[in-house]
Amino acid sequence: MVAAKLHEWTVDEFLAFEAKSDTRHQLIDGQIYDMAGGTIEHDIITGNVFARLHAQLRGKGCTAYTANMLVQTAAQLFYPDVTVICGDSTLVKRHGIDVLLNPTVMIEVLSVSTRHVDQVVKLRAYGASSSVRQVVLIEQDQPGIEVYTWDDERVRTSVYITDIDAVLELTAIGCTLALRDVYDKVTFESAQED
Repeated sequence: MVAAKLHEWTVDEFLAFEAKSDTRHQLIDGQIYDMAGGTIEHDIITGNVFARLHAQLRGKGCTAYTANMLVQTAAQLFYPDVTVICGDSTLVKRHGIDVLLNPTVMIEVLSVSTRHVDQVVKLRAYGASSSVRQVVLIEQDQPGIEVYTWDDERVRTSVYITDIDAVLELTAIGCTLALRDVYDKVTFESAQED
């Protein structure tokens, strides 16, 4: 028995589909995936990160975008939780949708439903993009942030921070994120159960 081959969507087909859709999707390895719904913790963390970066980036020639900005890396299209671009944005408008082509920093808040895609699929795609300098993966159920950094030769290093009093340096954009600020107003489940 031979399994039927799934249709592999092109970037143009995906954008035409996305332009007509009432909900958001991502294009991963030629397949269209619905965007997962978020939790209140996810929303608070994303808002905290965006607010801190937006304030620090004033006058630096960098811009922070929310999860409404579609980003293309090769033939993959994602809506990262927060995206930062430094210098001139390379934006294309296709089928009425703005698509960012040269992100500098990508930030994803991890959840049970998105963890594999964020840590494996997106990290691989982001790392293959020559413009991406750092990727930040943020836990939403406990304090924990992992930062992947690529140097000029595309050699990757990473650091994982769990200390709520730590301050994370985003060297690619000259900003800092204090874990206390990232998790401001977040109540972790284990604390609620105690």
